[in-house]
Amino acid sequence: MRVIPLCCTVLFFAVVVSAPQICSADPQPGYIEDWNIAGDLGEWRPNTTVTSVIVKNTGGNPGGYLQSSGNVSGSFDIGALTTTPQATGDYRAAVWTISIDVQFLAGSFDALWIRFRYKDFTENGWVYPLTETFPLGGWQTFTVTLNPGWSDDAARAQGWLTDRDAASPGASPSKSWNTTMSDVYYIEVRVSGEGFLRAGIDNVRLDKAPSAVVKPSYCPRDEYNSAGNLWTCYKD
Repeated sequence: MRVIPLCCTVLFFAVVVSAPQICSADPQPGYIEDWNIAGDLGEWRPNTTVTSVIVKNTGGNPGGYLQSSGNVSGSFDIGALTTTPQATGDYRAAVWTISIDVQFLAGSFDALWIRFRYKDFTENGWVYPLTETFPLGGWQTFTVTLNPGWSDDAARAQGWLTDRDAASPGASPSKSWNTTMSDVYYIEVRVSGEGFLRAGIDNVRLDKAPSAVVKPSYCPRDEYNSAGNLWTCYKD
């Protein structure tokens, strides 16, 4: 089952004279991709030129799952990414949690990241290392909370890294954390290792953090409180 919340649920026919309603560019809380529709990639695709992805109808957590694999001499990355509007765009209206299930199926792994890339393929992004251990077999669930109001230093203190920080010293600098969160081009599950690699991905979930509240539209300015998980609104 794929759960994709409806965007712009409005009483359209009650409007007599109005410009057409345009859906927000914000990601949609409650997005879930569990790959339980046979053969349906669910708007996910390979994340590198050496990656292949297929939907496996059984063996997921539970049901189907997305299998990613690749085989190159030396170190390289596999995984998958999505540009679906349900999970991309402007994250600044809330604090978010993203959860994924991963199974390391075959190969020698050395990193697993969740990655948010800014704007388009000409830009880089920020990554979060999810684990330092890579046992083969068995599903593992990883959940990360992200606050778009963090400064770069605060994001790093929470474990986030730029692409250059993480693994690519020669990469172009990423935009600031705040800027990246204002226009997320895609989210990516990225798995690194050497030689033949195969991994499973399941149950990608995106939702507002339990304590998060949306910034009221009437606020002329705003900041996050010291706890980093709630909007503090100042009315001038």
